[in-house]
Amino acid sequence: LLSPFIFEQLPITIDKKAIIWTGEIRPVKDPIFAMEFLSCLNDNQYHLFLVGYENDKALGEQLRSTYSHLNVTFIGGQSQ
Repeated sequence: LLSPFIFEQLPITIDKKAIIWTGEIRPVKDPIFAMEFLSCLNDNQYHLFLVGYENDKALGEQLRSTYSHLNVTFIGGQSQ
């Protein structure tokens, strides 16, 4: 479940399918999963919302800047 605070930060009108990833952000160890996941974002049909903990913000920003051509939004503020 998303808290009302997090839910309010999501765009109301979205023209893409949304993937909402909640919880801790960790590097993916399975390269095939990572490639398939990124290909979903790369086709410009999906938007990834990373709903993470406040201490994941740096990793979320690094992911967003590394893959700036993808539709990635980091929404922090969850407490652990």
